[in-house]
This record gives sequence, C-alpha cells and structure tokens, in this order.
Amino acid sequence: MAAGYALAGAAWAVRGRSSSVFGPSVWRGKPGRKAIALTFDDGPGPSTPRFLEALAEYRVPATFFQIGANVLRRPDIARSVLAAGHEIGNHSHSHLNFALKPPLAIGEDFTRAQTAIGDATGVQPVFLRA
Repeated sequence: MAAGYALAGAAWAVRGRSSSVFGPSVWRGKPGRKAIALTFDDGPGPSTPRFLEALAEYRVPATFFQIGANVLRRPDIARSVLAAGHEIGNHSHSHLNFALKPPLAIGEDFTRAQTAIGDATGVQPVFLRA
C-alpha cells in the first residue's frame, strides 16, 4: 500500500498541473491559440528516421525527449533530429524509475543526459521530461 502512495506522489510530481517538484510545469499554452505540442520520448532509436520523414512530409515540428544513453549509442540520429529543425529535450540518462530515488541521484542522471546530448548535438536542452 505504501508503494502505491509513493507512485501516486511521483506521478503527481511529474505530471501534476500545479507541481513544481522538478521545476515549473508547462501544461497549457496561450488561451485561444489552437495548437498542440507533438512530443516523442525515449529515443533516439532505430525508428526515429522514419518519424523524421513523416514529420518532414507534413512539415510538422516536434520535440524529441532523448535519453542520454541512447544519444551515446546513436549520436548521428540525435543530430539528424536537430538538423531536421526539431527541438531536443532531456528525458534522463538511464530512464530509471525515479519514484523512490534520492534527489541527488535524480539530478546526477539528468546532468549526465544533459552532457551527453550537448556533446553529441552542440545544443543544451531547455526542456526536461522526467
């Protein structure tokens, strides 16, 4: 039962509209603006180039929240996301379940990802997705 409460708390910390545990949460755009934010998590991976082709065909921008370890494995694909005009965000280095991790470990994991992404692409992500 306690684990359930911990997971519920972690979910709120990550996705709660009023949560600021990981920083300010952006969950809504300007009123009256008809727009959506298209995002992808966990790459870069082998299917990323196919997503880039489809997005290019329809001229749709997106944000790719990349995992640092995956960027180290596929830096060329990480760079191709940026070259295609898309935003790159930080989705941690190792994609751990942060629910029961201490803050220091969480911070170190995101810092490792920030370094890996920056070294591979030359760009420091400004968005983070836990």
